[in-house]
Amino acid sequence: MNQDSLRGTLPPELSRLTDLVVLDFSYNDLTGSIPTGYSQLRKLGELSLENNTLTGTLPTELGDIVYLSMLNVQFNQLEGTIPTELAGSRALSSLYLNSNLLSGTIPTQFGQLKNLVDFYLHTNSLTGTLPTEIGAMISLEFLELYENQFIGTLPSELGQLTTLQEIDVSDNLLSGTIPTVLGQCTNLYGLYLYENRLTGTLPTELGQLTQMAEFKVSENALIGTLPTELGLLIVLEALEVASNRLTGTLPTELSQLTALSWIDVSDNSFTGTIPQGLSDVIDDNSLQ
Repeated sequence: MNQDSLRGTLPPELSRLTDLVVLDFSYNDLTGSIPTGYSQLRKLGELSLENNTLTGTLPTELGDIVYLSMLNVQFNQLEGTIPTELAGSRALSSLYLNSNLLSGTIPTQFGQLKNLVDFYLHTNSLTGTLPTEIGAMISLEFLELYENQFIGTLPSELGQLTTLQEIDVSDNLLSGTIPTVLGQCTNLYGLYLYENRLTGTLPTELGQLTQMAEFKVSENALIGTLPTELGLLIVLEALEVASNRLTGTLPTELSQLTALSWIDVSDNSFTGTIPQGLSDVIDDNSLQ
């Protein structure tokens, strides 16, 4: 069920349609809260309410919908915490809670969501640490947590998620080092760690991510040199390590990256010359 330009609130009477499989009111002008009675739609597989002006909290009762595979409430004004009860919807494969006003932490119980593929929590006001239980989401492909206020370290358990294609935790308050076990996520094509407080060196194990097209880790406090192993990232298109504390010379191995179209190494302490073949994709002022 989907109509454009609908106004008003979500009718609680829809909970009587107990055979409903898909409920889609996305891209409308709906206001008010999500009726708790929608949990009675026990056959519901998709609930899409994105791009409205819904307020209030996420009903805990939604966790009672055991067949729910997609919950999409992105781009609303929902507030409050993420209900731990959502972990009861074990069939969830897509969870889009991004671009709201949600606060609190990621429930550790979400580690029970073994079928979750798309996990979108970005652009909220979430806090706390990233739970190690994320490593139990064995089907996860997209982990989108950027533009929140997460603290603590990147869990090494992320290395268990070999299905991951994209990790974006940029624009948070994360600290500590980049886990070397991320090198095990060999299906990654996007790794976005910029605008955090990460320290330590860039792991040489990143060279194992031969499917990676974009690696962005600018605006942290990383030290050391650029690993020569980055030259193994044969499909890399964008490399951003600006505004760190990196030193040394740029590895000549970067010249092997024929797909590279953008490098930003500015605001570091690199020395030496630009390796042959990179002059067209790097700012001449990037080196001292």
